[in-house]
Amino acid sequence: MGVIKSGHNSAGYPNNFGASDAVTADALNDHVNDSTFDTTAVDDSTIEVYDSGAKIRVKDDGITFAKMQNISTDKVLGRTTAGSGAIEELDFLDENDMNSDSDTAVATQQSIKAYVDSIKPNIDSSTKLDTATLSVTKSTYADFPTLETAITSRYDNTKFIVTGFVSCGFTDNSSDGIVKAQYKVGAGAYQDFNLATGVGNRVAGHFAIGQNADNNSGINSEAFSIPTPAITNSAGDVITFKLQITLVNGSGTIYINREETDDSDDDSTRRVISTLTVQEV
Repeated sequence: MGVIKSGHNSAGYPNNFGASDAVTADALNDHVNDSTFDTTAVDDSTIEVYDSGAKIRVKDDGITFAKMQNISTDKVLGRTTAGSGAIEELDFLDENDMNSDSDTAVATQQSIKAYVDSIKPNIDSSTKLDTATLSVTKSTYADFPTLETAITSRYDNTKFIVTGFVSCGFTDNSSDGIVKAQYKVGAGAYQDFNLATGVGNRVAGHFAIGQNADNNSGINSEAFSIPTPAITNSAGDVITFKLQITLVNGSGTIYINREETDDSDDDSTRRVISTLTVQEV
């Protein structure tokens, strides 16, 4: 701090005014000009003297958390107002859905990751790589073997797009097949959705598949895309989808992912895969 030493200054004015001393402008100016910092009075744990004792400043580590103003819970110090000025308290939010939609609050790393993860497409798929032989009664649906896709819903009463393709060989090309998708919520029962309405005794399904040759050696791969209506579910429910298939012209055998005939004929050795993909929309 600046102190005035005892005695007289360089202009002859007393450093300590007595009761009878005249206080003039010159005397005060000289006192100011001749005053020096008494470094013995400086708390050198937080401030330091520099410039040959003419100035003082706060040390780099002089301002500690303990000496800063207390701030409220879930607040950080910063500034959102344009231009320089006083530091402000800002909200510190941990909201996975960013529901506050604030243009001044700071988000936690965890909430940012959770929000980004939530807006990525919610997709699951399954693939059948092996072959299977399925005996089917005319117009009676049977499960397409081991091809189910389970997906955890993010929203209540949500919709899905069911896509993929199935590959089948048939006994002959009069054995056209028809395929439909079903779903179940949690451990509930499987149920149909969005089936076509038709005339008479026609079999309802989502798409048809048939042999592409008349020599018992053909195989057909059919791509499909099926939208669901809004499903009655809660966010977080596991919803499982599967395919079913039947023959509409007569009972018979369906060859999954392979042709009907054996491998002795080079024209009958093709083998493919089937897939089932589900996306929440």
